[in-house]
Amino acid sequence: MTTTASSSLPSTIRTLLQPSAISTDLILTTHPLPTATPNASEHLIRIHAFAPCAGELLWPKNFPSALNIPSPTRKLIPCYDFSGTVVTAPSSSPFQPGTEVYARTNPGRTGIASEYGIALTGELAVKPRGLG
Repeated sequence: MTTTASSSLPSTIRTLLQPSAISTDLILTTHPLPTATPNASEHLIRIHAFAPCAGELLWPKNFPSALNIPSPTRKLIPCYDFSGTVVTAPSSSPFQPGTEVYARTNPGRTGIASEYGIALTGELAVKPRGLG
């Protein structure tokens, strides 16, 4: 069972896409809204801020096996550090809809440089009160 903060989610979102593993360019594009799988402890997060790590746009070229590249289903969306608000969550999660969180997601999955993204329970932490 999944709980949801809002039923008015967009069908498409803006996303930064890295066109290839050898490119350090980014393209602003639209993608379908990602869908969280509650059985996998996935949370849909409304992203407020994300940041790339130093040299991150070179990771697909330099560490393709660690990033599951080339995978026919893997989109090259960068940024694994973010803050945001939980939109949907497994009912057993300590991070229920409306919870402000921050995280570093696993680079083996698609990055989070989007308006919405997926994060696992074990990756999330509650954003401290008073932190802007």
